[in-house]
Amino acid sequence: MTVSLATELQQGLEYQNLTLEQGACAKLIGFVELLHKWNKVYNLTAVRDPAAMISRHILDSLTLKPYLSAHERIVDLGSGGGLPGIPMAIVYPQKQFTLIDSNQKKTRFLVQAVSSLELTNVQVRHDRVEAVQLECLADCVTARAFAAPQQILAYADSLCAGRSEVILMAAKTDELDLTAANGFD
Repeated sequence: MTVSLATELQQGLEYQNLTLEQGACAKLIGFVELLHKWNKVYNLTAVRDPAAMISRHILDSLTLKPYLSAHERIVDLGSGGGLPGIPMAIVYPQKQFTLIDSNQKKTRFLVQAVSSLELTNVQVRHDRVEAVQLECLADCVTARAFAAPQQILAYADSLCAGRSEVILMAAKTDELDLTAANGFD
């Protein structure tokens, strides 16, 4: 494990008052190393520096940890480079994650990351979100910088079971209007 990345991760975890097993930390670092390597060819993220990937991608994704604790089947819409799906699957190996993206180069990366990190709880789907049919509906849907909130809620509606939650990660909350939330509270 790269010492500087491990230190960056540990400091961020302490700041967020999170504790992770050493194995999970090692896999998160491994994911950053894969993301950095593949990013050179596939342009998975605008962030080029692995240390910045820790703070801007991994730690940002880990802010979902307390919100996902009650869920078993999580679908990540527009997964791109695997954020927040891969970090959350590392943290919660007992939960099932489905990562959906329509970009084939990104899903190729996701399949490689899942294999390299030995994540048996992740299914990668190369498909348009609106076309996806799930065998088991989700009890939680996540999305990070994927589409407008109303559009995400429309997509999530067909993927959710009963009292599901949709967790949107947005950079600017002042522009969010969720008053007509497609049946979601």
